[in-house]
Amino acid sequence: MPSDSTATLTKSGYATRDAAPLQSKSGRKNPTLLLCLGLVSLLSMACSNVAWAATAPPLGTAANFGIVSSTLSGTGAPTVVTGSVCYSTASGTLPAFSGITKTPCTTEISDQNTALADLDAQLGTCISLGSSVDLSAAVVGGGTPGVIPPGCYSSTGAMSIGSTLTLNGGGVYVFRPGAGAATAALNTAAGSIVTLNGACAGDVFWAPTAATTLGANSTFFGTIVDVAGITMGAGATLAGRALAAGGTVTTNANAIAIPGACTPTAALPVIRVTKISNGGGGTFDFSGSNGFANQSITTVMSGVAVSGSAQTLAAAGTSTTITEAAPPVGYTLASISCTGLGAGGTQANNLGTRTVTLDAAATAAGAAIACTFTNNMDGFVPPTTSIPTLSEWAMILLAGLMVIVGLGMRRKGM
Repeated sequence: MPSDSTATLTKSGYATRDAAPLQSKSGRKNPTLLLCLGLVSLLSMACSNVAWAATAPPLGTAANFGIVSSTLSGTGAPTVVTGSVCYSTASGTLPAFSGITKTPCTTEISDQNTALADLDAQLGTCISLGSSVDLSAAVVGGGTPGVIPPGCYSSTGAMSIGSTLTLNGGGVYVFRPGAGAATAALNTAAGSIVTLNGACAGDVFWAPTAATTLGANSTFFGTIVDVAGITMGAGATLAGRALAAGGTVTTNANAIAIPGACTPTAALPVIRVTKISNGGGGTFDFSGSNGFANQSITTVMSGVAVSGSAQTLAAAGTSTTITEAAPPVGYTLASISCTGLGAGGTQANNLGTRTVTLDAAATAAGAAIACTFTNNMDGFVPPTTSIPTLSEWAMILLAGLMVIVGLGMRRKGM
């Protein structure tokens, strides 16, 4: 909130600056202040640009193995592995498998470490889910609990799955329990389920910093890269890989199947909402369709744009609406402008309902849409710029000529 002497309280309770600092006495804009405001706006947009993207790490030779471990320990009935198995030492009931068995592991260990290093390099792009988190109850971007879109996710404590986790949409998923912590486990409850809604098991990766435990009769998808070890409860199924070179993989009447190759899908459209409030600051709420999650954007300074986080829409080529809720008292929506629409796409604004509708062409695959909602506070008068009149131009030219003549006289020593 502004704290200088020009700040006043409006009837909505937010601080605003009067128009004077924006203009010189002649009515022209103050370029220094406008430059500062522009820099603040740029920084606001940069800081709100949350990177949700994730990339699949290279697995190399490890991609062909359902199990890679330093120690393989089996209990109960044999585990069935669709794929190869690699270990250095083994005990108990060894799994049955469709591929080869390799002992000891060599290149597979190196390739596993390369994959882990690649995942480590992505930590800076991860969305933090806080400390210990139950993914089946986690809410991402204002969406439905337990429904997670593609992206990279981290936690400073353990991650768990207590009931059902839905991976929603095509793309890469990376889960990093223990980002910044010495030990943080991955645990799933007995009977818990990971489901795929448009996601591909081969694009899902888990890399905790402590041991992984899959509960009895649980259903799990993705490649687990865990040097601390992986324990599979009785009857648990894994459509993925258990890569734990450096640790122990313990099986118990499980089914492990290496996932098939994932078919690349066209990039879903992404949309980002930016808010400008002229005359003051406030909190503005937005909702939408086609997978747009509810979000709030808070502005602080008059005229300074603040952007919300980018959101990936649920489907391409689908008519989509974005609506601003009733604004703070004293504000009126003045305009909605969108850029980055798909080829031939159009937008339809309804300022009365504070809604913009993007047609199917606008939300084409790969479209990067940016929509700016601008509100004006009651009584706000936009700063004006004046164009010099002919007489003013004449005075400017005359002054310039006088300067030139004066410089010439000084050079001649007059």
